[in-house]
Amino acid sequence: MEPAGALSAGTRSDDLVYQASVRLPSGWKFATALDRAPGSAVGEALQFAPVSLTTLLDSTLMAGRYLRDIALGGSPAVTLHIAADTPVALNLSADTQAHYRRLVGEAAALFGATHYDHYEFLWSLTDQIMPDGLEHHQSSDDRSPLRALVDDPIRRAEANLLPHEYVHSWNGKYRRPAGLATANYQDP
Repeated sequence: MEPAGALSAGTRSDDLVYQASVRLPSGWKFATALDRAPGSAVGEALQFAPVSLTTLLDSTLMAGRYLRDIALGGSPAVTLHIAADTPVALNLSADTQAHYRRLVGEAAALFGATHYDHYEFLWSLTDQIMPDGLEHHQSSDDRSPLRALVDDPIRRAEANLLPHEYVHSWNGKYRRPAGLATANYQDP
């Protein structure tokens, strides 16, 4: 969709507003930090609420046939979304769920406040993409080996990924050192 307002050199990315949409294969689910537009029907192209270009580029969308959502509590709400290549890879033990719920409470206690409207962990379990993580303001884009939740040595090796990216929501996105972020994507 075209941005609302005139484009000119040096226009701030916060001032450019877009409304994204996506069409997913039948039976697929999705997760993102973007809010759905009111009236966006399931089964059609999903429409998201208008956001600035800055927010749009900072809002990863994860989709797949096998996706599980786990509420982790918090105020505002935090949700763990797990997509995997197989349904068995989504088997997260109650003990591990409790650890992630505790993470949410401990982060709020550590930082004293939250800065997001909601937070979405987007965790892909696959052997087809290199394991990694990337922080965003209201979400994280995390990737681990397919068996990260069902093979204990892999789970332990990956245990720091989500906490690491969650903390970066505060100190990598919300609070950035002076000069780190520019007003548009043309300036270095």
